[in-house]
Amino acid sequence: MYTSANTRLRLDDRVRIGAHDRCVLRELAKRVAEIAALPIQAERARLWKALNSLTPERTMVLTTPEEGWHELMFESDLQCEAPLARRWEWGLRWQIYRHEHIYDDYPCTDFFNVRWVVDVSDYGVREARIYGEIVGLGAYKIEPPIKSARDFDKLRPRRIFVDHETTSRRVEMAEDILGDILRVRKRG
Repeated sequence: MYTSANTRLRLDDRVRIGAHDRCVLRELAKRVAEIAALPIQAERARLWKALNSLTPERTMVLTTPEEGWHELMFESDLQCEAPLARRWEWGLRWQIYRHEHIYDDYPCTDFFNVRWVVDVSDYGVREARIYGEIVGLGAYKIEPPIKSARDFDKLRPRRIFVDHETTSRRVEMAEDILGDILRVRKRG
């Protein structure tokens, strides 16, 4: 089976999120809850619902730096130690950063989304990415895995595995740490 970042994180799920990480996550969640309670957030959510119902009231603006988030928020600024807690910390900091620095119509909500743990295989072949100076960020060139008709024999259907047990464990941990501050839900 294909080993994804989720598979590696799953091994770390068995390590308890410590008191320091819990404190960091809770403080960030409180700030997100404060932001989510602002009247502008409810108005943004209402306007998006109107747009999605095909009754827009005005043009909606959504700004996203895509792969540029790592240029705006730095991994070195994260305070949590456990890998899963760091991922959650990043998400909470992302919401705070959006509110404080990106003035678009993206609503901050009082939800804490726990992503489904999913492993997705490749198609039997993998593309090679050739990066410039910064590996993993920025532009890259793709080295195609299919170079001749013979390479088509390597192809296979993709397999998707949803790990319900690990997902449920993560939801329980999030509920335990943040459930009294933010509404925890499965998403992704």
